[in-house]
Amino acid sequence: MGTKQLSEEISEVESSYFELQAYWGVTKHMGGLKATRELIELCHINKGKYVLDVGCGVGKTPCYVAKMYGCRVVGVDISERMVDRAKERAKREGVENRVEFRVADAQNLPFDRRRNLLRSFKSPLCPRKVA
Repeated sequence: MGTKQLSEEISEVESSYFELQAYWGVTKHMGGLKATRELIELCHINKGKYVLDVGCGVGKTPCYVAKMYGCRVVGVDISERMVDRAKERAKREGVENRVEFRVADAQNLPFDRRRNLLRSFKSPLCPRKVA
């Protein structure tokens, strides 16, 4: 098996795994809520912050941060199904006015760099490894 074929197979398995998570409406990251709380503390997140969560999955962390800390959060994920689930979660948890979700690739974020919009995020959360 060649490197290209192996890479394609791995990509297909990863895609299937994330789509299955989206279908179930769950995502996991190393350390769970404890690690999320520690990261929030390290980033000094509070009501005045504008937080970017890259790889937000089904939106659990953005909704938690918005609800517990009162700040605004934008979550991005490459999976449209994950983003749909995240929007459902935000509405269900009553934070849809403080969170926004977008389908986006972490390596090509949909923010206008000319207006420094990306720099307006005070506390980026990046739970997944970005190559």
